[in-house]
Amino acid sequence: MDLYEIKDLLDRSINDQLLYAFYEYGDDGFYCGYVLSYNTDTVQLAHYTKYGERDGSLIIALENIKSISIKDEYLDTLDYLIKRQKQFHQLNESESNRLIPTSEGLKNQLELYQNDRSVILNLKISDEGYIGFVDEVRNSCFIFTEIGNLGHPIVTNLYRISDVSTMRVNDKAGRKALFLYNKNKKDGL
Repeated sequence: MDLYEIKDLLDRSINDQLLYAFYEYGDDGFYCGYVLSYNTDTVQLAHYTKYGERDGSLIIALENIKSISIKDEYLDTLDYLIKRQKQFHQLNESESNRLIPTSEGLKNQLELYQNDRSVILNLKISDEGYIGFVDEVRNSCFIFTEIGNLGHPIVTNLYRISDVSTMRVNDKAGRKALFLYNKNKKDGL
């Protein structure tokens, strides 16, 4: 990419602390960060992970930049996480202590979290991962609302309890979804 074409965008990121996503040729992923500096050949970013944690600095060659996302829901959500790292890290991991092995198996574990929106589960069901809330537990199945990585409810499904192979409580991915779910709920989204 030509520096002349993007200089104003880079300056805005530096001056106004705007978060951008940089896409490179030959790479399916992207890098998010605030521009720290640039020259005729490279851009230096304060790089952030999907959890809003600083992950060092990243230098990208201008010639490798395919596109730059300037504004979208993912960037808004990530910016929210970055600016609220303290609150995000205060989410309680201790809820996992409620997991008590019983002869009743997983059904009792799911019932512990039924309709509890302060705890989020990360379930492995038939080799697929789902993050969300248990709405109702029945005899051999349960109703589960999946929450997306931007904190929005995606779908509510009925699953067989016997198809659950793993249950994680308030893990990092789940806490991120819960943190953003609470933000969206507060914002009326």
